[in-house]
Amino acid sequence: MVNTWVWQSTSATVNGSVGIAAGLLVKPDGVTTTLFLPAAGYRHAWTGFLYYPGRFGYYWSTTAYNTFSYYAFMQIDAQKMVDYAFRAAGFSVRCVAER
Repeated sequence: MVNTWVWQSTSATVNGSVGIAAGLLVKPDGVTTTLFLPAAGYRHAWTGFLYYPGRFGYYWSTTAYNTFSYYAFMQIDAQKMVDYAFRAAGFSVRCVAER
């Protein structure tokens, strides 16, 4: 079976309880969530401002290319698994064990 990628929208905080973060749920069997990738946005390399929290997710890969590095990108209706950006950008890092 192929992984199912499901976008989870942000939920509002109700009566002081914690809401649900937006992001991508990875479900290898179509039902069970084995990985959650929060849509944390990114921190701009030069200004330091945080852009698009709750709307987009950017995750570094381990592959560098000159002053750039490859990353995976996700949003509500698309996942782009390969692109590259300046390594100074503040993207998320997610450790995933190999089996």
